[in-house]
Amino acid sequence: MLEELRNLIEKEQQVLNSINSQNDKMEHINNIIQIKLQIKNKFPQERIDIYTDLKEFIKSYLFSREENKFGYDKLDFSLIYKYINELNLNERVNILKFTHRLLVQNSYEEESKEIETKLNHTEIKYCLKNNFLKNFFKLFYLLSTYNIFTIVTIIFFIIFIGWLMLLPAPGWSVQIFKTEMSNYSNNIALNTLLNMLNGLLEIDNNFKVIPINIFSAFFLLVSKFFIIIFVINILIKELTNKILK
Repeated sequence: MLEELRNLIEKEQQVLNSINSQNDKMEHINNIIQIKLQIKNKFPQERIDIYTDLKEFIKSYLFSREENKFGYDKLDFSLIYKYINELNLNERVNILKFTHRLLVQNSYEEESKEIETKLNHTEIKYCLKNNFLKNFFKLFYLLSTYNIFTIVTIIFFIIFIGWLMLLPAPGWSVQIFKTEMSNYSNNIALNTLLNMLNGLLEIDNNFKVIPINIFSAFFLLVSKFFIIIFVINILIKELTNKILK
């Protein structure tokens, strides 16, 4: 039985090497993948690789549409997703990256967004299951930029933490900053929030955060780098891109 299936793969491969039509190639590559999956299910001890075949199948699927000059119809990834699920997580990430790159190169904008979403979800699963500590920062980035909701949530959370740290607290022995503020409101909490936001947006130059020791000076420096690099250059840009898509 195993030998018969191997012979079938060899025959399909011979036919595949002799044809030029992308549509025909896609059909025979699909046959090869199907046979390999039969071997995988019936003979689990056999090492079966469909990763390379799947890459060729995806290329042939996209190129066949160009070859046949189809009008614009949304691509159907249902069969591709089925095959992707047969791969390990690392291979899934790589094949989705490959597919996304191919779609972008061929101007399939809507489909590339769909694949990008699936890629992000798969990368998150990979980071959670493979060396969480090593992948912590990548996981944090993926979760933070997953969609518009997560980006906005992270931005509001960062603002909330900053507001808590700057909120005047008379008698609070661990306060690490002094602040100079304009008086917008008699409500201390609201006034702190307004001053902080106006300071971030450079609307009010009267708002100042003054470190009181070496630790607070270092913390303030790191916080400013974090805001510039992560909030402005990553979160705000990602939010803008997702809104404009």
